Parts: sequence; structure tokens; C-alpha cells
Amino acid sequence: MIAHPQTDRARDDYLEAEKNSLIKHEYIQGKVDGMAGSSDAHVTISLNIASALKNH
Repeated sequence: MIAHPQTDRARDDYLEAEKNSLIKHEYIQGKVDGMAGSSDAHVTISLNIASALKNH
């Protein structure tokens, strides 16, 4: 008997909805949770710290 892969409809629905969402979500084991956003300042600080640690 050959096993046929099953389509994960919930995952497909999540991916489709995420295309038009104003906020981003994460999908883990069938559960969808909103993700915390980051500001431009947060990204800049994070990259500066990572660069400083890499060069140290």
C-alpha cells in the first residue's frame, strides 16, 4: 500500500491569510499566534550589537 501525502488545509489557509495580513503571525503545530513587531531603531541596535560582537 502506498501512502499518499495529505494536504494540510489549516496550513494552506494560514499561508493565504498571511499574504493580506497587516500583522505577521507564526504557525507552530497547527496553532497561529501573533508575532511581536520590531521598530527600525530595534533592528539597528540589534545589528550594531551583532556586528560589535562579531568584530570583537
